[in-house]
Amino acid sequence: RRVHGGSNSSSRIRMANLSLNNIFVKRKLEEIPKPPNGLIALDPNTTLARAAEILSENHIQSAPVSRITSAESSSEFQFPAVLDMINVMSFIVKHAKTTSAPLGGFLDFAKEMEVFEKVTVQQVLQPSPNNMIPLTGASTLLDAMLLMGHYNVRRIPVVDPTGQVENYITQMGVVKEIAAMCDRGDFSLDVPLEAAGLATGNVLSVRENSPFLDAFTVMDERAISGVPVVNEEGVVIANISASDAHFVARYPILFEMITRSHLTVSQYLETLRECGEQVRDPITVGPTSSIKEVVGIMLNARIHRVYVVDDKKRPIGVVSLGNIIKVLVEVPDQFFEKFVLGL
Repeated sequence: RRVHGGSNSSSRIRMANLSLNNIFVKRKLEEIPKPPNGLIALDPNTTLARAAEILSENHIQSAPVSRITSAESSSEFQFPAVLDMINVMSFIVKHAKTTSAPLGGFLDFAKEMEVFEKVTVQQVLQPSPNNMIPLTGASTLLDAMLLMGHYNVRRIPVVDPTGQVENYITQMGVVKEIAAMCDRGDFSLDVPLEAAGLATGNVLSVRENSPFLDAFTVMDERAISGVPVVNEEGVVIANISASDAHFVARYPILFEMITRSHLTVSQYLETLRECGEQVRDPITVGPTSSIKEVVGIMLNARIHRVYVVDDKKRPIGVVSLGNIIKVLVEVPDQFFEKFVLGL
């Protein structure tokens, strides 16, 4: 599905600088609704096999990890890290390739292999200075947007004075807030992607006849959560994202075929259909589509990115939730020192 559009009307957002700092700074994080089902967290001593099972059971692709006991750790809040399903998949698949153990599905295989019962969440987490930066309820939506948009922080715990987590802010949650404020008339997002500098950029893709593992490898190595699938003509025909790890965890045939390196991207998609799963057509937009249109598409479809395509449906750019957040705010002086370095 492709969406065209855009607006030639004047916008209350300045085209040269889309900053809306003075509006977002008025919104406190304590005013943002909490997750309806509560916060699902992982213990750092949970085995990797059990962690994968928890993520799959709850239909989520990541979860915060509670305090990690380490002499090197200087974190003073409850959840200093996060485990993502793509990290689990990368670890499992890497080890599955080197073993001759029977393949019985993602979760069964992980449980059967002694190494996965010994390896814990804490041992596979890769340290990152901006993995989880906590904010308080008195912090503002602007603070969260600056961290997410300009410092690649995807999730933010909101903590009370004792370090207990009160809320868990995601990029999707922030974009929901942005959309609500736009609907109230606080500002307009009727700005074409090309005018906002979001229409073009480097797009990493995988061919439909490539091994499915290539998609996960690209995402893991480049720290991205999705890639478009293109055919021989370079036309976008599908999307592979971190959420696909749930399907691999659910269906033994997928895991078996992937670990034996027999499964191509197109075969993976066809196998999903045979398993009764709905494989959605990729959602693409044109360079003249507006930010408002793209935000609406993302929220309605609950997706984290859309691909910008040319007239021949070839990808020329990708717009993620983080891109939307970033273009709406500018970094004030001393922000990095205050929030990232803690000075």
